Amino acid sequence: MSASSGTPLSSRPPASHPPTSHPAGVPRRALWLLAAALAVIGAGQAIQVSVIPALIAATGLDAGTLGLLVALGVAPFLVGAPLWGRVSDRLGRRPVLLIGLAGASAGHAVFAAAADLLARGMIDHDTAIAVMVVSRLMFG
Repeated sequence: MSASSGTPLSSRPPASHPPTSHPAGVPRRALWLLAAALAVIGAGQAIQVSVIPALIAATGLDAGTLGLLVALGVAPFLVGAPLWGRVSDRLGRRPVLLIGLAGASAGHAVFAAAADLLARGMIDHDTAIAVMVVSRLMFG
């Protein structure tokens, strides 16, 4: 008998197999995919920050401007998170997550393209900064 409940130990339900989903009902596969997507976004942000010295040397932009551009990517999260939450309530989580991943990927690609074109002398500083601002807003 169990000391705390007074019921025989043999009357307890048998141990079940490990759960295939999170307690909230989210499949483990979906959680792993979400974690991988967030890791990729975080890696993209980390790479962008780590290449700032090379960007300064290649483009001639000053460190303050590039630092503000990188920080600008966080600002839209403050406004967008509640809005995207409402949209995901209507459309579902998956479409909104895919839109977010596509936006973040496109933002990184546009930022890299603007930096590359500036380094090659194909666009001027003002155009590059404008495109980089748009790319950071796309990211956020």
